[in-house]
Amino acid sequence: GGATGILKIVAGKVIQAAVQATDYIAALVDDTTPDLGGDLQVHQRRIIFERPSADDSYSGLSVTGTAGEALAWGNPIFFNSYDGRYWKADADTASTMPAIAIGLASVVAGNAGTFLTEGYMMDTTWNWTTATSVRSVYAADGASGVISQNAPQDTGDQIQPIGWIIDADTLYFKPDLTVVER
Repeated sequence: GGATGILKIVAGKVIQAAVQATDYIAALVDDTTPDLGGDLQVHQRRIIFERPSADDSYSGLSVTGTAGEALAWGNPIFFNSYDGRYWKADADTASTMPAIAIGLASVVAGNAGTFLTEGYMMDTTWNWTTATSVRSVYAADGASGVISQNAPQDTGDQIQPIGWIIDADTLYFKPDLTVVER
């Protein structure tokens, strides 16, 4: 079924090619896992991250990598260049910073996972405080893999804003790679 065209070659050049309507998708949005086969060139356009509307959902840029330990949704994550794996960030220790991504699902140590590097996240259990002018989110001190609206307070803690609170349930994750020691 579907429309067809005809392959017509004149002087060694294709001037008309046969195409079945079923050989392609009608709209890019119909392909949920497009394989570009090359670079994506934006050409004076933009990439839009839509705010998620469902719990435990996200929209943005992500990477795939191997977990060095059990990771979960919302864990701030650093990349260990020595073993090539992703681990929970902890503001108590400079060696576990900076956070460069955040967990999008539970991943068992040694398995591949997907980690958000920039974009929106929605989690209805967060309940961020939005009534203040402080809307930054940090990798927390005291426990690895935790995010907090409060900057780490102890001497030697690593302070790194990793996102901004949009509303009580939504975070825009975009880590500032500048880390300051308290």
